[in-house]
Amino acid sequence: MAGWERKDIIKGPEFLATKKFSAKEVADLEAEAKRIASEKAAAKKAPAKSGYEPILGDVKKIKPGAEMVCPRDPAHLKTRLSSVGQRCPDHDVELVRADSIKKSGD
Repeated sequence: MAGWERKDIIKGPEFLATKKFSAKEVADLEAEAKRIASEKAAAKKAPAKSGYEPILGDVKKIKPGAEMVCPRDPAHLKTRLSSVGQRCPDHDVELVRADSIKKSGD
């Protein structure tokens, strides 16, 4: 350890700096920051979409969450609609609305 001085092992900020930017690079970074800030400000000023927009594609007239049953055996399966074209796992038929099935005695 002879000959070591604190100046040899303690490094200053100039040594630790990994990247120094030229004046042109600084100007380019500032311009990019201004552009991004102006885009964010414009996005805040733009009117937000309001209201409900339906999903694209073929939409059936069944409300989400409607109670659905198996048309072959309504007592066998009762579930809430979770997707269009939902099928009975046992009979492989498309489920129907529970209120569309006539109850016995009607």
